[in-house]
Amino acid sequence: MERDSDGTWAVPETFEADVLDFEKRKSSARIVPRTWLGLDELVQHDGSSWLDHLGADELSVLGPGFGTELRAAAQKRRDWLISRGLMQSSEAQLSETARKKLQKLELDAALARQADKFRKAAMVLGRKGQFDGVCTHNVDLAHGRFAVVQSDTSLTLVRWRTELAAHRGRALSLSRSGQTVNWQLSHGRGLGR
Repeated sequence: MERDSDGTWAVPETFEADVLDFEKRKSSARIVPRTWLGLDELVQHDGSSWLDHLGADELSVLGPGFGTELRAAAQKRRDWLISRGLMQSSEAQLSETARKKLQKLELDAALARQADKFRKAAMVLGRKGQFDGVCTHNVDLAHGRFAVVQSDTSLTLVRWRTELAAHRGRALSLSRSGQTVNWQLSHGRGLGR
């Protein structure tokens, strides 16, 4: 991974697999990305981001360099949220209600984009929903990575889990119970490898 002179990061396509491999071989350290989007993208992003979780106490202890960039981005994000009516200037942090609203807006928009792209119906798993399809790829949102699971006629998004990487292109059966989505490998045909 390299940082370019304009401040952006060049991340190789194999980064996630390389990190997981490193973790298995060298250390018990666990790297958990807070977002897959850059700071500049997060400031005016129509979705919840980890910037929304930062409080004044956390920001005050950050040092120079990235800490300065982070404080500036957090302030711009706060101003943007206030301008959108999602936060009041008297609030110290974004409310849980506003955060969930942003997450739903972002997820719905991503689902609609994927459905349009593949010309399939968008499927939202209800509280007791079920869906059978093939895990084809993932999409990165401000509040996390999601797997795209497609059937012949529709598709849905489910929160990414590291184990899904090994099952890309394979048939999965998804079931939702409350807030939890369970998945298991299906005996149906997956995509050819």
